[in-house]
Amino acid sequence: MLAQYEINYESGSRVICEIGYGLLEMIFACRLPDEEFFGDLHGREQLLVLIEPCKTEGKDASLDCVEYRTTKTSFVTDIRNVKRLIGRVLTRGKWGIIDRTPGTAQTSFVEEEDED
Repeated sequence: MLAQYEINYESGSRVICEIGYGLLEMIFACRLPDEEFFGDLHGREQLLVLIEPCKTEGKDASLDCVEYRTTKTSFVTDIRNVKRLIGRVLTRGKWGIIDRTPGTAQTSFVEEEDED
């Protein structure tokens, strides 16, 4: 299954949002230890995903024709970084990414409030 993801990181004084595509390999549910190190997330369950990113040079397949032949090393990230699941098709020895999502509804993860 192919996923579009967004990763935000700081570069100097700027925050950069990187759009990527990758094979969604696995979804993990894990409970974080009840330690202050994890801040507001301590003692809570967290959903993580293992993604094998496609080499697409940062192109956005909802705007341009994007193809790839190879992938990069897999990484783990928060499932909230996955923005949508999309399609792909094998043609002439390359995978073409099919992302026709502009103007459509997007997934939203909302945390439930504890009733304690």
